[in-house]
Amino acid sequence: MLKQNFLKLFNKENIQKDSVFMEMVIKGQEILELTDSQISKKMMITKPTYERWKKGANFPHKYMRPGILEFFLKEMVNEQY
Repeated sequence: MLKQNFLKLFNKENIQKDSVFMEMVIKGQEILELTDSQISKKMMITKPTYERWKKGANFPHKYMRPGILEFFLKEMVNEQY
């Protein structure tokens, strides 16, 4: 159920808003059940960068956000057996 809600809540247009992007990062991590270290390693970014996104301290460029959404969606598909 969480995955379906994720798909309804987040899309390429609305993740351009910082608050929505931050919520996507938090909910995506919750669904995948990954630690900050695990998810930052999979994204190939530093753990402090990922933590800043979660806290809203800074965000990736808006052109990069659709790729991050795509990362979460692919990981959710890969998680299914």
